[in-house]
Formats: sequence, structure tokens, C-alpha cells
Amino acid sequence: ARLGLAVIKILQAWKVEGAHHGYLCSRTVWLQDQEVSLSDPGFHQWAGLAPLPGYWAPERGLGPGRAPDEAADLYSLGAVMVYALLGRLPGSLIMPPASMFRPDLSPLKLCALPEMIRLLEGLLSRPENERGDMAGTALSLENISRQGSCTIKLEDLELREEIGRGGMGVVYRAWEPGLSRLVAVKLLQERLL
Repeated sequence: ARLGLAVIKILQAWKVEGAHHGYLCSRTVWLQDQEVSLSDPGFHQWAGLAPLPGYWAPERGLGPGRAPDEAADLYSLGAVMVYALLGRLPGSLIMPPASMFRPDLSPLKLCALPEMIRLLEGLLSRPENERGDMAGTALSLENISRQGSCTIKLEDLELREEIGRGGMGVVYRAWEPGLSRLVAVKLLQERLL
């Protein structure tokens, strides 16, 4: 939720500066030391870089010269957040759809609150005129972030929070009831998805 809020704040600042929509994807969002930044959209236009497949809103393929707008940015934000949570896009998002669809976000059940999953489904499956706006999405993300992280059960372990990534896996702080203490657990990516 914090990642989405940070991206929305940057996009809103760019809007004031007259920046163009449509350049939001995993290669334009940078996360370092819990700080979020976006690469300059002007650079992407200058270099001729288009967003990666899966980050384009479906309506962008409906006609030549169709300019991206805030609704397209909300779709892309949803895709970026799915990528941040899973480390990849679900296959249903990679192929550009001919029409609206409901993406398979079932892998998110391991790592996201139900409210977050509903928000992402809305951003990724609603028609452009029903996605809402940046302010409403920011409010939803603020409400989700106030709920904190959920506890995920994995057999006897209760996964509390992610504490690191690397070496083909994700490390979580977890509660081990049999030992009555916190432990660190590393899950390989294949097990997460």
C-alpha cells in the first residue's frame, strides 16, 4: 500500500508539471532503502521506450492515436503493485487483452490483505470509466496501510512480515508457536507462486 501511495504522490506532482501519462511500469518505478522514485517520463519519450507488456491498459489498444490518461495510469499502477507483491506479473496480464477481463490474482492470497486484492482487481478489471481516480485510489491505499500487515499461516508458522529478498527467495519474520519465538524463514520463489 505504501508503494502505491508513493507512486500516486509522484504522479500527482508530475501532473502539476504537465507530464504525460502512460509511462508507468516495473522499469520506471524504483524502490531503494524504502524510498520510491520514478524515472523521468521525458527520458522514456526521448528514448522511444514504451511500457512493458502487461502494464498497458486494455483500452490503449482500441484505436490508433489513443492517448493514455489517468485511468490508464491507474491500470498500470495496479500492475506495478502486483509485480511488487509477486515479483512477476500473472500470465493473464502479459498478453494484451482484446477486451476487459478478470486477471488471475490468486497468488496474492499468500502476501496481500483481501482489501488490497479487491483494489487491485478493480484497477485491473474495470472499464476505464469505472476505475475511479488517483485521489480515491490513494484513500483506499491509506485505509489498507492503516490495517497493517496480515499474518499468513504456513503450516504451523505465522508469517508476520517480509524482511528481505535475494538468493531466489524471500525471507520472512515468522512466529513459531512450538518454540514460542520469532524465527526467520526463507521461501523460494517457486513455493510462493
